[in-house]
Amino acid sequence: MAAAVYTALKDAPIIAGSIKAGVDYLVTYDRKHLLDRPEVAEKLGLKIVTPDAVVALFDSTSE
Repeated sequence: MAAAVYTALKDAPIIAGSIKAGVDYLVTYDRKHLLDRPEVAEKLGLKIVTPDAVVALFDSTSE
């Protein structure tokens, strides 16, 4: 599983599921393992953001 190479083993199933599902955003507060490690998003092709970032995105697109 490629996800296990770039993140903590406990997060690998979440990352792998996100990739398989083709999500636009992976929403989390996990700074230690996901948000503060940009290589995870880069290497795996994900946009990893906080919930408030997604809310702000949807608020700006609904106007």
